[in-house]
Amino acid sequence: APDFQGDWLFETVPVPAEKNADLNKDIFFFDLNLTGSEKVSGIKAENVDGMRLERCRLASLKEGVLVTQVTAQPRPWSWDISPGGVFINNCIFRCFDTAIQLEYATQIRIYANWFVSGGSVALHLKNTDKTWFFANEINTFNRSAIVIEDDGKPGNFVTDICLSHNWINAPDPAKKYLELLPNGKPLARI
Repeated sequence: APDFQGDWLFETVPVPAEKNADLNKDIFFFDLNLTGSEKVSGIKAENVDGMRLERCRLASLKEGVLVTQVTAQPRPWSWDISPGGVFINNCIFRCFDTAIQLEYATQIRIYANWFVSGGSVALHLKNTDKTWFFANEINTFNRSAIVIEDDGKPGNFVTDICLSHNWINAPDPAKKYLELLPNGKPLARI
């Protein structure tokens, strides 16, 4: 895919959630090997409901996976149109920017993955709730291992986040294990 001209190797059709009551159901990737470049990203899943990545390798990509919501509805919106049911396990990520980014999503399980060194962020949760992130290995990163952000706008709230039994390697003391961004701004020290 280094000669690929688009932004994402895989994209769901961006049908607005209010016109697609069932969302984009049942998207599965098993034993997928994606190799890109610093300009090409892996999987962009908009309005997804039930996505699974298992035993996949996403290497040399700008970004690995983006799960987000597309809607013109004013926030807060109905829970029926929140992307969710995302399961990512036993995968290898080597991305230049963010390996996994979830926006306005719910019911996420990410476990037993290997985030190879060199990326900016392993996991970025933006207004995403009910997320379990456990038993992952995160090697050297350039910004933060995990970013949890609430942009301060109505919609999903950052709640019920379980971060457990992850192995995080950060030899540079200037890098953060966990970066919290309430209202989209860095958390003030207490």
